[in-house]
Amino acid sequence: RSRSFEIGPDLGFFNDRLNVNFTYYNTYSDHQQLTISVANSSGLNSVLINSGALRNKGVELTVNAKVVKTSNFSWDVTLNAAHNTNKVVALEPGISYLPLGSWFGGDGVSMRVNAGDNYGNIYGYDYKYENGQKVVNLVYADGMNTGHGPVLGSQYATSSDIVKIGNATPKFTGGISQNIRYKNFSVYVLADFKIGGQIWSGDYATIMGQGLAPETVVERDGGGLPYTFPDGTKGNVGVILPGVVSTGGGAYTPNNNVVNSWWKYAGNYQSWDNNPIVRTNSVFNDSWGKLREVNITYNLPKALVEKTKVFQNLSVSLIGRDLFYIFTTLPDRINPESIVSTSNVQGIQFGGLPGVRSYGFSVKAGF
Repeated sequence: RSRSFEIGPDLGFFNDRLNVNFTYYNTYSDHQQLTISVANSSGLNSVLINSGALRNKGVELTVNAKVVKTSNFSWDVTLNAAHNTNKVVALEPGISYLPLGSWFGGDGVSMRVNAGDNYGNIYGYDYKYENGQKVVNLVYADGMNTGHGPVLGSQYATSSDIVKIGNATPKFTGGISQNIRYKNFSVYVLADFKIGGQIWSGDYATIMGQGLAPETVVERDGGGLPYTFPDGTKGNVGVILPGVVSTGGGAYTPNNNVVNSWWKYAGNYQSWDNNPIVRTNSVFNDSWGKLREVNITYNLPKALVEKTKVFQNLSVSLIGRDLFYIFTTLPDRINPESIVSTSNVQGIQFGGLPGVRSYGFSVKAGF
């Protein structure tokens, strides 16, 4: 059940040349139908329960403006924007949190809701810090942090448990459309945008770990620190992970160990299962603006069309959709709309395909 409050005046100005619609809503819903995971030994993977209470509130704004209006020329502009927050007010007794979905299991990333959280939180391992500095674990021949033998590698230490590393809910969404007409020609242009909200990018973690990202070429091209390989050969492929290393007894010192750049990338991005690694290094703000559609239309003169004695109106259009991103905050041309799910798991991106432009030709006829 739910209880809601909504107010939305629709105002017109300048002889309806400018119209503004503003809506504020505040909805409280309890006893939601939610699916939760259960132990496989029960014979089921999940069960449907009535649980939880949500507070959903936000604002929506639409502005329509007839900027120019004459017999031969017109220019109409429509702007819309929305902001929404969805807070988990409470869960049923005995339920500490509800899992929404995960990627690569417990050592990967997950989305879940705790009482008091805003919906859309992303969880994973963060860096471990000591006095504000990232802690680096050293890898020796006989294990990590043993101190026995030469240093073979280094890897960032993780937080003791998974923590919130982001939230997928955008700050604002919206778009702007323009329709410009001159005599029988018209051009419609639509751009939309998303500001704020974060994702964990499995694509970025993969290309960094496998050495496919442009950032990983520096050391391979000899731009790293001098490094001696186990067979005695040398090359400028070394790196030092910024941070501190433990010297025992709770003391730490700046890390100055040069290791193969493999550890910077594969060692800190690529591990998936059974080996917790930092996941915040692949969390990004996912803001973007896109030219969604351009439509160029020509309406054949009415006098010419009526001579056919078949049609009353006839128009032809060239249409382009999903043409390009005006801006995006994601690196390496990762598709900002390629999340893994259209359901509740909106903050995890992996295996995304590139965006595809489409072009079309349209003929519309009235009889």
